[in-house]
Amino acid sequence: MFSVNKRTQAFSVFIFFLSIAKVIRYLTKQRSSKQEAKRLEDFQLLLSKLEDFQLPLDLIVEILKKLPTKSLMRFRCVSKQWSSIISNRRDFIESIMARSLRQPPHKLPVFIFHQCEPETSFTVSSTFSQNTKPKVSIMPRPNNYYSFRYQYIQGFICCSSPVYDVVTIYNPTTRQCIPLPKIESMALSLKRHKNCYFGYDHVMNEYKVLAMVNDSQELTQTFHVFTLVKDCHQWRKIRGNIDEELIPVGQAGVCIDGTIYYVAVRRKEMFNYGETIMLSFDVRSERFYHVHTPEALWSPKWNDRALFNHQGKLGCISNNENNTSVWIMENAEKQEWSNITFDLLEYPGGDFRSFSGITPDGEIFIVQSMCYTSIMPLYVHYYNVKQKSYRKVEIEGARLKTRKQRVFAIHDFVENTMWL
Repeated sequence: MFSVNKRTQAFSVFIFFLSIAKVIRYLTKQRSSKQEAKRLEDFQLLLSKLEDFQLPLDLIVEILKKLPTKSLMRFRCVSKQWSSIISNRRDFIESIMARSLRQPPHKLPVFIFHQCEPETSFTVSSTFSQNTKPKVSIMPRPNNYYSFRYQYIQGFICCSSPVYDVVTIYNPTTRQCIPLPKIESMALSLKRHKNCYFGYDHVMNEYKVLAMVNDSQELTQTFHVFTLVKDCHQWRKIRGNIDEELIPVGQAGVCIDGTIYYVAVRRKEMFNYGETIMLSFDVRSERFYHVHTPEALWSPKWNDRALFNHQGKLGCISNNENNTSVWIMENAEKQEWSNITFDLLEYPGGDFRSFSGITPDGEIFIVQSMCYTSIMPLYVHYYNVKQKSYRKVEIEGARLKTRKQRVFAIHDFVENTMWL
């Protein structure tokens, strides 16, 4: 039981935080230039109250952990100390992300709505609306949707293009958007393109983007890394410790426990390729490694391969006209794999031939975001392999009017208050 003094202190803390919330809401609503002086005066009063009301740092941190992320974003302006706690303190940020992961199973995913007209941009939301804000601008002109790829790690989204020198990092929680600079001396063309992979090192708490620029005419490949930290303004060219003839396949990679996995093919000559293999890139050491895989994984009878994270383990899913095959690397150190093959999955009106991924609960899903008219609803189709059950979820409000739009689903989305 609380003592009288502790109860009084707890009540005072509650009143204090309530007053801060009210004042911040008031400040954010004042948009008129005539009221700017009043706005600054109220803000100074708020800060003076904060200085007079001394609270132990640990108590402030614990109270902030209980607040919704929208309130946390407002409270960043209270003081430098609060801003540092919310945006930079690692144990605080990890507690917010862990809270997001404790959401009930089968929760609705967060969607990336990519649009290519009238400009190339995207929005992030659980529902679709033409008025969804903020809209993240990628390029000021229209482009084809297949020219862009999305990767997601712990609250951050990486949008890149193999044919345009564009890489954008976005945090939907903080709404921070970071357009990365162009890679020096790189002019993309039909014979020169890049593959980008997004990774996170949990030991150093660093996010990095790996870019491999391939020139199919000169038969060369260069490697570049961008570390998402303050005061980093350019790409670093690194020396790849792998054969330059190993060219990434145009598939999205996956980052698991600080390692980026991706598929590559051996280039024999211009537009002539040989064996298919899997490679890994250690985000911390920035070194490449070969990944041992079963020969059956690369059998010509399988196609449409995609890598995914299955509860912390690397997975690869592929199919053919009749079957779907799922491979799981059960032991990363020994690189031991398990496999399950079953009939090609179908749903009313289609099949899972071009799947989108696998949810954290192990459901294979596909987002039907193409070949739809504006009057038809859009669905996410799910298949549970263990239970052999099917379900679908409508994307609320979504109606694609042209083929220059596309939808991506994030099922393991977490709220991350980190500010890069």
